[in-house]
Amino acid sequence: MSLAWELELLLPRLRRFARAATADKDLADACLERAIEDLIQHPTGSDTDGGLSYQVKLYRVVERRLEVEANGSFTKQAWRALILVVVEGFSMEEASKILGVDTGTVRQMIARAEHQVRDALNQR
Repeated sequence: MSLAWELELLLPRLRRFARAATADKDLADACLERAIEDLIQHPTGSDTDGGLSYQVKLYRVVERRLEVEANGSFTKQAWRALILVVVEGFSMEEASKILGVDTGTVRQMIARAEHQVRDALNQR
C-alpha cells in the first residue's frame, strides 16, 4: 500500500490524535499540516524507520511535530502516550516507537497521565 493511500485512510485518526493531544483545533491542524509537508519532503523516512508500518511512521511524524509544539514537555508527552494506547489502540511497543522512547518509559508516562486524569476527576 502506498504512503498516499495510507495517509488518506489515516488522516481522520491522525487529526483526532493531534486534536486530543493539543486540545487546540487550530494548533493540531497546523501540526498535522506541517507533518504532511515533512512526509512529502522526505517520503521514505529515516534509516532508523526500518520495519515500521506506515501507520506507525505517520503517527511518528505527527508526534515529532507535536513534540516541537510541546517544547519537550514530559507531561504533554505522557498525555500523548495515554491517547496512543487507550484511544488509538496502539500496543506499548508501537507507542514507544512513535514516541521515540523505550517501553518502560511509555508505561511510566501512561501511569502519570492516568494519575493526572484521576486527580482532575477528584477535584470536581
